[in-house]
Amino acid sequence: MEFYFGKNLWKELKDYFESAKEIIIVTPFISKHFAEYLINKYESGKKIFLITSNEKISFHQEALSKLQRRKILYIRFFVLSFLTAIFLLLSFVNLFFLIFTLIFAFLLLKFSFKKEFIIPTIIFGKDNFIHAKIYIIDRKIIIASSANFTYKGLKENYEFFTKMHDERIAEDIIKKLEKILKIKI
Repeated sequence: MEFYFGKNLWKELKDYFESAKEIIIVTPFISKHFAEYLINKYESGKKIFLITSNEKISFHQEALSKLQRRKILYIRFFVLSFLTAIFLLLSFVNLFFLIFTLIFAFLLLKFSFKKEFIIPTIIFGKDNFIHAKIYIIDRKIIIASSANFTYKGLKENYEFFTKMHDERIAEDIIKKLEKILKIKI
């Protein structure tokens, strides 16, 4: 077991993240900077799983938005587009239909898309707050830390972490998370 206390914890962690094939991150907060880092790593082929909170703190919500993309719902899009086009044509006959055109155009934009996470992400319960900061690398290295997955937490604050290399403990932690969250990681 190793431990570290000081600033710039990221300097100590980065090599583990860079060489990992799989990273499981449990943190209440994430910053936009590290959300972008995770997206880049995920798109380059790393298996990443994030468990975080839904706290209404602006920097955290910005990061969660960064981790999402809009996905088109094709059937809704087609139906609403078709109805919007019909009402647009009818609006030339009667101004009353112009109101319906505007309504359906709004509905088209509002309900034809949904947001989904780019990387597998679980938002930990609305009534529960996850405060743990755990980083599991390749299901064998466990890093328990005081640092959130934020720029301040990993680069500026004085933080502490302890690192263990133990596959059994890593699997125990993963199984406990799966049981609490009712998911498969």
